[in-house]
Amino acid sequence: MVVISEHVFICWPRFFLLSDGCLYFLQEKVGLGSSACDAGKGKSKMSKNITHGYHLVKGKSHHAMEDYVFAQFKQVGDNELGLFAIFDGHLSHDIPDYLRSHLFDNILNEPDFWTETEKAIRKAYRITDTNILEKAVDLGKGGSTAVTAILINCQKLVVGNVGDSRAVICKNGVAKQLSIDHEPNKERMTIENRGGFVTNFPGDVARVDGQLAVARAFGDKSLKEHLSSEPDVSVETIDEDTEFVVLASDGIWKVGFLFFWVTCIRISYSSPPPKKKGSALPSVILYLYLVVEVLFLDMEKRSSNIIGVALQLNLRVNGST
Repeated sequence: MVVISEHVFICWPRFFLLSDGCLYFLQEKVGLGSSACDAGKGKSKMSKNITHGYHLVKGKSHHAMEDYVFAQFKQVGDNELGLFAIFDGHLSHDIPDYLRSHLFDNILNEPDFWTETEKAIRKAYRITDTNILEKAVDLGKGGSTAVTAILINCQKLVVGNVGDSRAVICKNGVAKQLSIDHEPNKERMTIENRGGFVTNFPGDVARVDGQLAVARAFGDKSLKEHLSSEPDVSVETIDEDTEFVVLASDGIWKVGFLFFWVTCIRISYSSPPPKKKGSALPSVILYLYLVVEVLFLDMEKRSSNIIGVALQLNLRVNGST
């Protein structure tokens, strides 16, 4: 039985309570790498107990990869920033690639970044979207969602997002979504006030003007009058109760709800697989890799790309979580 909120208790089927041997089998079977993926890892210099990893698998569609990831620690003077993001493109690979190259720079270049971080993020999102629209001839049609997370000196996490990729934090076994899903039905009034409309056809998700399944996004010049690129921003204190943070695209959340994935990842703490010689993957990151790859094995009829970033934090004095 796992606590997932102060009011909800869920007892997961035994299938998900993976033993050491089962996790090791998956690790060997999956190989931590499909034929069409990207993966990486890194760690903080400020705290040896903070590490990150990411994993991306391309779906079965024939168009180019439209999902991009950013994950690195950056030294800025005496400060350390952990910069993590997922950019999930639609009808475009150039726009999410542009975001990967420019969004964090625009955020950090804001004069108010260190004193009014939330304000700086909102302004940088707007500036970046304006730049994308001005470069529409070069970047083409389409757009991208985004979820960004900035870890400041291993003490504060600031999350911004537009669209439906999510950021989730787990503290003492309690999962909390830090991002907001910008669904057309939830923002129908705003869309209609801008002159747009929301469709709800049987067997389909709600869409802006019958086209886009999110109410906020970068780009999408043809729909921009009815869309917003204004991010929701949240701030979370990082302390010794913080276990991990996960950023993931909608390709993961569509096939399992938030607390399911958080519970799966938490299980890896109590039953970590034996590491291969030369492997230094933290358990949370390894489990994220496994989740992404196992989903890939069931993607014969799926077109969505699967992408996730995990940030593992072991800040207790004794080094455990």
